[in-house]
Amino acid sequence: MSSDFSVNRTRTISCQKGKPALKIPMYVHVTSDQAILVSDGSTDTIQSFSLLGHHLFTYGAGTQISSMEKLNTPHSICTDPAGNILVADRDKNRIVLLTPDGAFVKELLTNTLTPMD
Repeated sequence: MSSDFSVNRTRTISCQKGKPALKIPMYVHVTSDQAILVSDGSTDTIQSFSLLGHHLFTYGAGTQISSMEKLNTPHSICTDPAGNILVADRDKNRIVLLTPDGAFVKELLTNTLTPMD
């Protein structure tokens, strides 16, 4: 569910192809552009919705991304001042940076010993 914060109304998030949009939502973040970001630990995805509950994008499982870009139990989620999305990817022990529209940029932090660019 999403909430219209200006008038305190609850709205329903739309289903995707007849399936529930979320299985196990973990964390929620509202961006400065009023998009609702949700990390889903069951589907290993980050999903974005408008305040009206319309699906904007999904990043993660089922999308055309490399194995390095795939999430494994995404948890905490936030945005930086430029609107980029930071995701704590729990089971891969890393922080991933995505663009505001949900495209992979890079791993920001990992628990590996090799330096990152």
